[in-house]
Amino acid sequence: MIFSTHNAQNLSNNFLSIKKFGSIGDGKTSDSDNLQKTIDFAEKNSIKTIVIPDGKYLLDKPLVFRKGGIQLVGTGALLREEGWAKQNKNFANDEPFIGCTLIIPKNSAGIIFEKTVADPVRISNIQFLAKDGRTQGNTIGIKFQSEFTGPTWPFIVERCNFRGFNYAVKFESANQYNVAFVQFLQNAFSQNDECVYFSDLQDGKVSPAGGRNLTWGFTFQNNSCHDNSRVIRGGFSKDPVNIINNNMEGNIPYANGNKPSNIVDIEISHCTVNFEGNHFESVISDCVSVSSAFIKSDGTYSEYSGKTTGSEKNKIFIKGNNFDGIKDYKPYIIKSMMIYNYDPYNLYIDECDVRQNDSNILNQFLSDRAILYGTTLKTPTGKYESSYKVLKDFSGIKSVKAKTSGSVNILNPYPKLNFVRVNKSSGLFGNTSETIDTNANDKIAGVSFIVNNPKVSDFLGVIIFEISEDNGQTYKQAYMSGTYGTNIGFTTITAFIPTNGKKLKIKASLATDVLGDTDIFVADNFTLFTIKSSLQVPAIPVFEIK
Repeated sequence: MIFSTHNAQNLSNNFLSIKKFGSIGDGKTSDSDNLQKTIDFAEKNSIKTIVIPDGKYLLDKPLVFRKGGIQLVGTGALLREEGWAKQNKNFANDEPFIGCTLIIPKNSAGIIFEKTVADPVRISNIQFLAKDGRTQGNTIGIKFQSEFTGPTWPFIVERCNFRGFNYAVKFESANQYNVAFVQFLQNAFSQNDECVYFSDLQDGKVSPAGGRNLTWGFTFQNNSCHDNSRVIRGGFSKDPVNIINNNMEGNIPYANGNKPSNIVDIEISHCTVNFEGNHFESVISDCVSVSSAFIKSDGTYSEYSGKTTGSEKNKIFIKGNNFDGIKDYKPYIIKSMMIYNYDPYNLYIDECDVRQNDSNILNQFLSDRAILYGTTLKTPTGKYESSYKVLKDFSGIKSVKAKTSGSVNILNPYPKLNFVRVNKSSGLFGNTSETIDTNANDKIAGVSFIVNNPKVSDFLGVIIFEISEDNGQTYKQAYMSGTYGTNIGFTTITAFIPTNGKKLKIKASLATDVLGDTDIFVADNFTLFTIKSSLQVPAIPVFEIK
């Protein structure tokens, strides 16, 4: 094919340079009006690509997109420090790079997507720079506030640099769900309070899925994040969340001096998180928080019907991440999730179903919230049931026989245990006839037992703690609930309840409900135990089966 002048003209018609409307790019003269004219012209004439040539473009007001379906392409941005340009005197040009920079003043935004932006958006090869550096305020690189019921998808930001913002990219719409398949690829973030931030709904409503703006489908991959406060604060639903091969090094206090609670803060609804190959170093806060229970403004969790510890859709896969040298902070805090872990780092869990844990060390501990309020966990059996170095934290271990209607013969790797058939009509099961006593040194009391699920069947259970004072009078009943079934084989169910250092007598029972017509088998030997005060409370029983 011969490339004719006519073809060249057609090609140029599909690309619109901001120079067409007189943009200067000297870093001193405002280019906002000229760039906005370019955007308006492109949207009106359905031109898909706007090109930003080399230069420093000062914006005294935001650039507004109202239609979408446009890609904004620059000529290059710093993708790391690239300090060699200034260090090597043999280079004639001592500028750190030749490319394009959008300069945004304090308490303004660089780009805003509003109204009915529904078609795909792609932003690439642009440097976003806060004019005054990182200061307290509301300075934003890219702000997404489209109110279309769409959503906008995909929304792609790649090979861009964000430096000095309170929010590098902020999703803040009146509706919860307005964007899908968000992708951040090969970007650089430094000196930002928040890198990627999904806001709470501004009107205060909490939908069944939670209170944040959210996206269906999210990929954050191969990004270089140095010296930011928090990297991701998001809400995600339905489609996979892929956080893969990112450097999240050296998080710092916010511009106002406060310390972030986590570097990655994820809330999900019915989706899988793939957390793989990420690097953490020199942190000042806990690293990763993942939950399928959405937290409300008062610090409590919004419970809804889809949140269970056994939901097949709320999963996290942890593989190949690096937390070397992080000793004073928690690598993972996970609530109400199914966990598939292939790394040796500690998991601090609450209401979780641990399906796979390939760590060769004891790495499951109760989260702070689980210690404070109690929790129920489901963990693999067998691996740590012999004595272990943290056994000193356990006291008062007592194996008790539950009141049941007999036992059944099943293929049983635990010959010391008798199993009882539980099905749809079983109701209350396993009321223990004995109690365990706590003392002032005990922080938590608990009960543990083993369940065999030979077929794929949901087994719902509520563990009931009956708590009494020394005089024998029952003053409290506590309920720890969760979904324990769905996977085939033997698993350990453990429930924990705080004792607050009181001298109590505690016994446990189990109310069951099997969904469907299949049977579940529950061991009639319960193990009651207490745990002494410690900084790390093991999340699995570490005593031998009696």
